[in-house]
Amino acid sequence: MSSVAPQNLCEENGNVAAQEHQRLIQRRVLDLQSEIRGLVDFHNTLSPINRLPAEILSSIFIQASLETRKENLSWIRLTHVCRHWRAVALECAALWSDLSFANLNFTEVMLSRSKNAPLAVEYDAPYPRTTLQNYEVLSNILHQGHRLRSLTIMNDRPRGLVLHLRKMLSRCIVAPILEELRLCSRDDNFLGPPFLSGGAPSLKYLRISGCKIADWSCIPLGPGLTTLDLDLTIAERGRLPSGKELLASLRNMPLLKELRLAQVALPVDGYPPLPSDLRPPVVCANLQTLELVASPKAMCGFFRMVRLPLLRDINITFNNRHGYTTEVMDNFFSALHVIWSDVADEGFKELRMARDGRNRNSLWFDFHGRTGASSNEPHTLLLANVTRSNVKQILPILRRGWELSKLQVLDVDMDNVMEDTDWILRFADLPKLQDVTVVDCGPVMQFAAAMKQLALAVAANPGISSFPALERITVEEAHLSSRLLRSLTEALQARSKHDCPALKVYITNCEEMDGKAFEAFMKDLPGVEVIWDGRS
Repeated sequence: MSSVAPQNLCEENGNVAAQEHQRLIQRRVLDLQSEIRGLVDFHNTLSPINRLPAEILSSIFIQASLETRKENLSWIRLTHVCRHWRAVALECAALWSDLSFANLNFTEVMLSRSKNAPLAVEYDAPYPRTTLQNYEVLSNILHQGHRLRSLTIMNDRPRGLVLHLRKMLSRCIVAPILEELRLCSRDDNFLGPPFLSGGAPSLKYLRISGCKIADWSCIPLGPGLTTLDLDLTIAERGRLPSGKELLASLRNMPLLKELRLAQVALPVDGYPPLPSDLRPPVVCANLQTLELVASPKAMCGFFRMVRLPLLRDINITFNNRHGYTTEVMDNFFSALHVIWSDVADEGFKELRMARDGRNRNSLWFDFHGRTGASSNEPHTLLLANVTRSNVKQILPILRRGWELSKLQVLDVDMDNVMEDTDWILRFADLPKLQDVTVVDCGPVMQFAAAMKQLALAVAANPGISSFPALERITVEEAHLSSRLLRSLTEALQARSKHDCPALKVYITNCEEMDGKAFEAFMKDLPGVEVIWDGRS
């Protein structure tokens, strides 16, 4: 029966059976709704944005989704704006290929809608919400290894439920387009065949942390790698990697720019003998950043075997909280100087000495640069987890074999390590040291005592150097009691009696400092410019 006008339907009231009348009205409503949708769709097609090619509109959708897709699914509203937008979005496989795990049911929908597009997977294991569905979804994804472009599985939370990676990863045997792989777990997860036993020839970035391996061959290394970060443990009855295996791998990674080796990933021995000319047998021609977590002995063995002509940043973390003997530390710095002599010989520009909240000491050095290189290129050395005794050993070692005379900036936030004699012997005679920062009460008190003692020594013997280039002292985060302020005042007064550069003193984030104490401090030091952050 053909539809009729609404007016006719109303006039039929009473002339047609009620049930039939309702059916006619409902049919007319559906016809009108269809007409309205058609008009709305046509209206939307006249909008400027909907006249864009589908490829451009798809790109807009992808960019709009990037900011929120990892945290929530709010970007999905793009597909609910109009029919045209939804049709374009559903046809855009790339929009769905960066998988979200905010809702595992929707993850499966995304996997289906991504069609055959390369996949980006970033899974951070939740706590405590880990169910069988997690395994099923991840297994389905990993089974499509031929589509994986990047794979990140974070399962290293201290209280999180551990995912047993081995079973899931065994689904991924070959990954021809995989460029980035990050596996961070705890050491009860085993990494081995058949995972990537068929290869990952496109791999550029590889990070594996907290996994057990049977031997070095389980790691998917290849010639395309630019970043390698390994922090491994050895499985029961497994075999530690040898120095020879590590060197062979480095030879096969000519593009490597960043290298981090922690614990057993850096062999202690098993290196081949040096050639007759004593030149390192392996050249990492593009390596710029090197991070090692190991013992000095393991690092010395590694340093002897490699040449690193473009190395710019070295991060060293010592793995023994009890420290090392002076001989061990001396050998370590000698070996380090050999691989970095063109930087070390140019000298330090800045030295920061700090202690973190876990009472671990660190030394950070900024160098003037490499011989012949641009002065704008930073070259840094970080030594972390350094014991109190080793800090005291390192300073004289550096004084003997490294170039300290060009040091310009010294920053000390390491209480109860430095002593008065350390300041005098290690830093007081440096001809270019212009800027000293001392943090917390201990270093401030030690520095003031050293300055005062030096001033007395200079009065008795004018040939003694007492920070000859010092122009700026910064005191930070110290409880400036009247006793500490008096010690600092007396030290600066004693210094001002000798021929020294004009001095500026900055006081920042210090407690117990008020306007009255500040005025008195300035009055007692008429030749010193004092800047206090409490006085605007």
